Amino acid sequence: MAKPPRDPARTPAPGSRLRRSSSSDSATEAPAALRVPLAGKSFAPETPGKAAETRRQILLAAAGLFREKGYKATTLRDVAELAGMGAGSMYYHFSSKDAILREVLDVGIATIDEAVRAAVAALPGDATPAERLREAILADLRALLETSEYTPAYARIYNQLPATIKRRDHPRRVAYLAYWRELVLAAQRAGQLRDDLPVEIFVEFLVGSMSRTTEWFNPRVTSVDALAQWVADWILQGVERRGGEARTDSRAAARSGTLHAAEAAG
Repeated sequence: MAKPPRDPARTPAPGSRLRRSSSSDSATEAPAALRVPLAGKSFAPETPGKAAETRRQILLAAAGLFREKGYKATTLRDVAELAGMGAGSMYYHFSSKDAILREVLDVGIATIDEAVRAAVAALPGDATPAERLREAILADLRALLETSEYTPAYARIYNQLPATIKRRDHPRRVAYLAYWRELVLAAQRAGQLRDDLPVEIFVEFLVGSMSRTTEWFNPRVTSVDALAQWVADWILQGVERRGGEARTDSRAAARSGTLHAAEAAG
């Protein structure tokens, strides 16, 4: 029986040696959009579902590290190790550490913004402007301290970033601060806040103060809800004892002492 003709594109010429393809050969031959750098293996395409999950794991790992170590001290190798992958594999999903950072910031501010708006929207229609402002404060702190890795990472690293990355004109942050100004202005116009309150500065102070709670909040001392209520009271009612006002009862003083003692103990 006659042998089928040799396909020159698939069969080596007589006398030639078979050469095992290497990962570098695959990198040269495969389109960049279809390659995932896997340490020690040839490149292979990643399904959309798997790619999305891998991307999510990278972002979660980065958010946790940014929160614990800060942006500068976190390396791509750190992120890859925590995400359980090779460092080179991340370049399929993100071009740089800055690209990862930008997305962590985007998710962080979006999570806080959506939580605050949803909490205020859930109030009864007859809620006063001051009640709406109080609910916004409670929701902001809950989102920062309870919701996800992204929100404390956002709060921890935002003010440490260079101006080129910080992007104070980021549309989501601009919209977020504008919403807070609306809440404060509404309470001021309703006569529930001082007429001489500088709204722009007050909002920057308020949002900045709440974001710093991620640096010192200790769940062993008090709950998020208790802290949120205290902060809302301090912000909206002040801490100065007015003339004729009764002194704080012993239970409240004890709680204050416990807070200081726990802080001193670390």
